[in-house]
Amino acid sequence: MKLTLTLSFLPSVWAIARNTPPAGAIIVAKSGADYDTIGKAIMALDMGHFVNQTIFIGAGVYDEQVEIPALRGRLTIYGETSDASSYLNNTVTVTHNISAAQVEGEITATLGNAAASSRIYNINVINTHGPGPKALALSATATQQGYYGCQFGGYHGTIHTQVGGTVLFAKGLVSGTTNFIFGDYARVWFDHVDIKARPLPRDGYITASYRASSNDPSYFVINNSTIEATSMEVKPRSCFLGRPEASYACVVFQNTYMSDVINPSGWSSWSSTLPSTGHVLFGEYENTGPGSQGARANFATELEAPLEISDILNDDYKTWSQVYPADTGGRDVFALSSVIVKSSHLHALEDGHCPEIDFSYADANEIQAISLAKIVLCDVEAPEIYFSGNINRRQVLIQERLLGVALCVAWPYLTREQKLSFKEQSREIIHQLHTIKPSEKLQSRSHIVPDPNILTNGRINPLEGDMLFAPIENDTDLSFMHNDFTQSKCIVDNDTIVGFVDWEMAGFFGWKTAGEIHRRIRNPQREHFVNANLSEKRLQDIMFWNNLYDEGVPENHGSLIADRA
Repeated sequence: MKLTLTLSFLPSVWAIARNTPPAGAIIVAKSGADYDTIGKAIMALDMGHFVNQTIFIGAGVYDEQVEIPALRGRLTIYGETSDASSYLNNTVTVTHNISAAQVEGEITATLGNAAASSRIYNINVINTHGPGPKALALSATATQQGYYGCQFGGYHGTIHTQVGGTVLFAKGLVSGTTNFIFGDYARVWFDHVDIKARPLPRDGYITASYRASSNDPSYFVINNSTIEATSMEVKPRSCFLGRPEASYACVVFQNTYMSDVINPSGWSSWSSTLPSTGHVLFGEYENTGPGSQGARANFATELEAPLEISDILNDDYKTWSQVYPADTGGRDVFALSSVIVKSSHLHALEDGHCPEIDFSYADANEIQAISLAKIVLCDVEAPEIYFSGNINRRQVLIQERLLGVALCVAWPYLTREQKLSFKEQSREIIHQLHTIKPSEKLQSRSHIVPDPNILTNGRINPLEGDMLFAPIENDTDLSFMHNDFTQSKCIVDNDTIVGFVDWEMAGFFGWKTAGEIHRRIRNPQREHFVNANLSEKRLQDIMFWNNLYDEGVPENHGSLIADRA
């Protein structure tokens, strides 16, 4: 199977682990934090001043109904995860059970968000009510909201948007049965979102636009996404792309894979007695898969060109919709044509200075590590570094963008045999790197270019610091290790790992230490999902990458001495 995946609206295929709270964040956790519920953290926010605020939520299942009020400043909420580039490793779930049989429809939402310019990352939001009356997971009622790497699960009416503005969903998952993306007065863009149809005795409908007039700006666009069933219980051809809750509905699916769960007609009227199709725009462009084929309804439109994100979210969307922004002191990562740029230029200066972590050691480490890696990696590329230095008092790194896609992007589409093959290829790469040994003068664990402030400047979390630099060391096999060998660092093409990126944490460590860092820091733990009600098969897939080092130290087939060490 050849992997051909188009990446759009992604500043990077690099993963960003969020295992520790950013500086100044309000912390929520089951124990030992500022608050033990999300609602208490929301109540602690400053409601009256123009301040930007952050909430960090630790792993766990939080059974509560969360209401975020209107705020004057920007609110950012992070869920703990080992890989923020996807929803697959989310460890935070907010869940509640309430339906329109008990309260008014929109009040059923597990998460209600009335905060403009808010951004939410890597949180699962579930309404567990099940089939029947409307039971929302999310009600978004303010403009310029972004949801990244989030899962939204429900049945009838999973996501409701009524914001008088714009909303972005990226790299997430939405599941439901009936009208599970609905609303009006909102221009909404879904990018690289997995849409899952749940089983239902009758037909299902993904979208239900309530655009009642030509003056309503409402628009739903689903771009570069996938539509599949949640299980074999969902009958083929049982789900429609949408139906019009009002007669001016505007919905477009483009560059999206559609499984056979989609009915060949594609679209449906609202009902036989109230079709509401007189002025709809139900458009499609360059979709693929069996569900994209068939004679579409006579009120559907085949578009001649795709819509651009700026058409829907306006030209200023980049100012509020960073998919993977850095924490305070960090650097954002952008993909610009054939290069990757790491920079903090979008972060505000404080008193004329950028409150930025000193990345000079990290960048120097990456340059030296790549130079070493290229000695032994014959068929696997490491990126060229084109520039490392300061521009306008900001630390900037510009490097080659390798061709291919990140393994974490391809992962949901792979067979088990392909996953096993990529794991074995990764082990071979680790073995090749392991042949590089430090010079005799290096007797303890170390990065290639040691950072004297790494334990205090926020580059690594305290647990990793303890594991790497504990006074008592038991590594007798110091060797060159990438030390961040996650799926997001593997660049793949045509069933082969063709490149490896992000070498800033590389150094000389023992096999046991590298394995412990990999299991405990870089990847999710089983205990994170103890209350998440996941199947054993799903848990095993989440943990699939954790045992990369478990086969033990490879046999010595010769070694190289690194002069730089």
